[in-house]
Amino acid sequence: MKKRFDIKFNKFIFFAITLTLIASICISAYSADPVPRGTGRGIPQVSGYNGIVAASTSVAPSIGLKVLMEGGNAMDAAITTAAMITVAEPMASNIGGHGIMMMYDAKTGEVKCLDWGGGMPKAFTIDQWGTPPSPPEPGSVLQTIFPGTLAGWAEALDKYGTISLAEALQPAIDYAEQGISVYPFLRDSIANNEVYAPIVPEWARIFMPNGRVPELGERLKFPDLANTYKLIAKEGPDVFYKGELADKVVKYLNDNGQRFTKEEFANYKPIWRDLLSTTYRDGYEIFVVKNQNYQPVILTMFNIWENFNMKELGLYSPESIHLMIEASRVAIADRTAYYGDPDFNDVPYKVLTSKEYAKRITENINLNKFVPLEKLRPSTLVEELAKNFTVSNKENVNIGKNTRESTSNIAVIDKDHNVVLITQTIGDFMGSLNVVPGTGIILNNEGCFYDLEPLNGPNYPQGGKKVENQMGAAIVLKDGKYFAGIGSPGGTQIAQCLAKLLMLMIDYDLKIQEAIEAPRVRFRSGNETQLEGGIPWEIREKLWEKGHYISKATFFCGPSGVALDSETGVLM
Repeated sequence: MKKRFDIKFNKFIFFAITLTLIASICISAYSADPVPRGTGRGIPQVSGYNGIVAASTSVAPSIGLKVLMEGGNAMDAAITTAAMITVAEPMASNIGGHGIMMMYDAKTGEVKCLDWGGGMPKAFTIDQWGTPPSPPEPGSVLQTIFPGTLAGWAEALDKYGTISLAEALQPAIDYAEQGISVYPFLRDSIANNEVYAPIVPEWARIFMPNGRVPELGERLKFPDLANTYKLIAKEGPDVFYKGELADKVVKYLNDNGQRFTKEEFANYKPIWRDLLSTTYRDGYEIFVVKNQNYQPVILTMFNIWENFNMKELGLYSPESIHLMIEASRVAIADRTAYYGDPDFNDVPYKVLTSKEYAKRITENINLNKFVPLEKLRPSTLVEELAKNFTVSNKENVNIGKNTRESTSNIAVIDKDHNVVLITQTIGDFMGSLNVVPGTGIILNNEGCFYDLEPLNGPNYPQGGKKVENQMGAAIVLKDGKYFAGIGSPGGTQIAQCLAKLLMLMIDYDLKIQEAIEAPRVRFRSGNETQLEGGIPWEIREKLWEKGHYISKATFFCGPSGVALDSETGVLM
């Protein structure tokens, strides 16, 4: 039986982690209304011993931290925060979407992953996207994939939590009823979609209740979502997949052109996924999720960097940035060429994450100049190496251009050093813009991450095929113990963002907040790379001389993570 916690908590515990609570709120408010990095407006390192919750809006982590203060564990706090963030950050997260969870079990020392992702209905056919096919316009549910988020929350809590799903939903219910104050990021997300209001009246009724975009500070309430959560709290998650809510969701989807069945909803189960890992430097091991996720490219990047003395090259030197770019170019090319649902594709994981693959690429890297992709990473290289690994592969190589960033990330570490990182999304900001009438359930448009080129490639949309996605945190162990874990929104940028942040921590001894605040380097496509402010102009000039086209970026990705100093027990 799940145990309930008294809302009162020990004054000593409250005093011990009040500073952490305050700091967490500051970090979260910053992420919700970002400022450019490199401006001297850094957030102080948050540290403590009893627990930390990091997320992208101020109220959500405070709710999660309260769960820790009342005696809950990392899973309790993470799922409560995940539910709360669907109210606090509705443009990015809802039970009409999907997600993935990475966790570290302090008792066993294991890293695990629960995937509550989805795909197109089995009856989907590409002609639904037109002839020739093209991504459906905003306001369509034809890009809506299976919504697995609620099933994921329930499974995670059942296996590792100490509170019930009803308890985890209660703060979200309270805030949905009472309302939240409209902040800049939320207001901008509504304003950017105002033009579609006539074709999605239910969305407009909820987010533009007075027939206009709400003003900053105005209260926005979500009574329909509160009632949906109350129903789930009373009847359990089956009401969403087999009961009253399933009937409403399936009917709405199919009335608007999609082809899901009640059987698909009734039979859905989140999946505990296999992981991939690679060693790095002295004693580090990096873990990512396998399957239709393309996070394994993080391992490829670390395997490339391991062949260079990054620390000796210098933090943000022309050479170290050059290597960040070259590793990212390989990762993005691999993403489009090989990664997709392994039930439909032969994905050469062993090759792509091998030291030999990285070594062969390293031999083609020139520290003094940009090398064309075909010479840096020949399209025949994977096929050649695959013979030694007895796996098959796909040969199409194309640079992906999807850069959608609407996702929520949550990171929790408790006093026992259990860690949970959740990444969940509805696709674009406000998802498909379709809200199932009377429920507050915003349906996702994650089908935007399928690739129509190359034709019939590894991530080409098909009935029953899960979309290749970019979600999932990366977790690093040092000498077998938890070191750090980071997740982020950012679409196809996530993998290169997480890899670089963790590399800054390992190779340059940056603390987790320092790494998050450091200027970011984002490879785009071709020879274009974006640099955030804070990197001197003379460095940019040297990169130009090496053949890189450098453009400016003010902000991308909004990572959150938690780290542990295993010697002192300090949480950060």
